[in-house]
Amino acid sequence: MKKYLLPILAAVLIVVAAVVIFAVPKGNTRTAESLSSDAPGYVRRTGDGNVIISADDLDQGRLTVLKYSEDSRIELIATLDAEGNVRAALGTCQSCMGSPGAYYTQNGELLQCNNCGLTFPMSVIGVSGAGCHPIMIDEAAISRGADGLVIDDAAISPYEPLFATVAAH
Repeated sequence: MKKYLLPILAAVLIVVAAVVIFAVPKGNTRTAESLSSDAPGYVRRTGDGNVIISADDLDQGRLTVLKYSEDSRIELIATLDAEGNVRAALGTCQSCMGSPGAYYTQNGELLQCNNCGLTFPMSVIGVSGAGCHPIMIDEAAISRGADGLVIDDAAISPYEPLFATVAAH
């Protein structure tokens, strides 16, 4: 029996290592606060408290995760589209919201829901859609400028309950 123990332990360790390697999300998440960091930064604010998402803080085709505030679990996701326009949405999906894994990471050129695993092109950020698409921010609450977006704070804060159980980045 002892002669079989070492090969069995080795096989178990290999299986555990494979599970760990493949279970960890492999996104290219970046932040506006520190583009070299994987930890989310916080949104910037105007003098009256509205949210600013600047094109200078984003890279084309790269997902940026921004925390709404230090005392909030709300996350916004943003990117630059092919034309250099800022796209932003709430960082939870319409179908899986409320689940701990209902947030997104980037997997290559795809946006992936960490709850159900569905993937979408990055171009769905800020575009109307159903299912696991990101929750859109009311277009009437967004001012678009050449350098980015200004979003009325009142359009985001009501979504706090949707993020109560979502795991933070």
